[in-house]
Amino acid sequence: MYVINGAMASPYSMKMRALFRYRRIAHIWNHGAAAQAAQSEVKAPVIPVIQYPDGSFHNDSTPVASKMARLRSLRPSGRRSPLLVAISTTVPRFVIFLPVALGSNHGTYSAEVAPLGGAATDPNVAPLRKE
Repeated sequence: MYVINGAMASPYSMKMRALFRYRRIAHIWNHGAAAQAAQSEVKAPVIPVIQYPDGSFHNDSTPVASKMARLRSLRPSGRRSPLLVAISTTVPRFVIFLPVALGSNHGTYSAEVAPLGGAATDPNVAPLRKE
């Protein structure tokens, strides 16, 4: 039987728990001390940690979900289009670069730019338009 070692506050643990319930796969839900003990069985100590019936431990939720889709063909969870599969596996890898691509200093004003077209706040900088 599969064992999900997770935490109630973890969205990835809830994702795996919901996936197992949706596909009607028998499993045991562990949280608390039992889940912390399972973290020592994997390379990266993050939750959820899924224990397979053969005794092996896995903890990256997206590859585990994909593997479960291949192993257990009960109630597919969608994404049959190759394009959607490519997008769903590629986009999360590049989301971490969005702040760099968008400029990590958005929301701040430089001294040369007046907020909302008004006068510049620095008295040494000329206004954007003559008043």
